[in-house]
Amino acid sequence: MPDSEFSDLLHAARILIVDDESTICLLMRKAFEKEGYSFIATASTGKEAMRKIMESVDEQEPFDLIILDLLLPGEVSGQDIYTTVSSTIDIPIVVISGMDAKEEQVSALKSLAVEEYFVKPVDTEIFMLKVERILTRRVFRRQIEMVGHRSQKLFFNVIQVMAKVLEAKDPYTRFL
Repeated sequence: MPDSEFSDLLHAARILIVDDESTICLLMRKAFEKEGYSFIATASTGKEAMRKIMESVDEQEPFDLIILDLLLPGEVSGQDIYTTVSSTIDIPIVVISGMDAKEEQVSALKSLAVEEYFVKPVDTEIFMLKVERILTRRVFRRQIEMVGHRSQKLFFNVIQVMAKVLEAKDPYTRFL
């Protein structure tokens, strides 16, 4: 795959930023847009984030990455979100939190969904490099799955053609 095609796939990633601080959401959105990402959604509460995540899954356009603050207002916390996502949906999560407690970091990283944990304030350059690495792995995995599906379809088509050729050659033998 040419580099420009891969870059297009990478920058078409769907990203959800979940933080109750509008300034953080705005700064992150601008950082992603500066890097060429075009689909960035935001949510300021856990409830809003879960609604957007579930809608994206229902529409078969799930997010490729969730950037998540743990301390959110309302009844749905950041921990609730990563616990739900890790048990039901395959979306990587990067946690950005003001909580520097080692226990919380270990707990989050042990979940299947949380790939990275950053403590605020975040070094933007390192953050963007790690996010790009996560998204690159996701795009590669998706491409490998597509190739696998195409190969499987091709294999079944070849088998069907071979069966028809054998039927045509020997009309007394039938293949299903």
